[in-house]
Amino acid sequence: MSGKDGEAMENNLAIWIAIIGSLPGLSAIIIQIVRSKKENKKIDADITIKITEAASKMLDQLQEQIDKLDKKVHDLEIGALCNKREIVRLISGINRLIAQIRKLGEEPVWTPDMVEEEDKIT
Repeated sequence: MSGKDGEAMENNLAIWIAIIGSLPGLSAIIIQIVRSKKENKKIDADITIKITEAASKMLDQLQEQIDKLDKKVHDLEIGALCNKREIVRLISGINRLIAQIRKLGEEPVWTPDMVEEEDKIT
């Protein structure tokens, strides 16, 4: 073996010793990276769960408000229908009273516009 070959072998050996010596540190870094990724995934999963729970709670609250508004709208629609029926009943009664007054040969002092219009139609 020549001097150059021996020197090259020593350099290679030194490189291999350096590589082998750095393996524990390198493996520690790799292990830490893997752990960090797992922890980040866990943190991401925790954040996702919290966001999902908050969104679900908000949707439940919104649904509750929608249900209350639906009930109010329904109650108002029923009230409007009742009012409409009452108005029709009152107009019918007014028409009957006007007809009675005219049947007696008198003219009413006042007739509502809607009754007069209806009276002209009939």
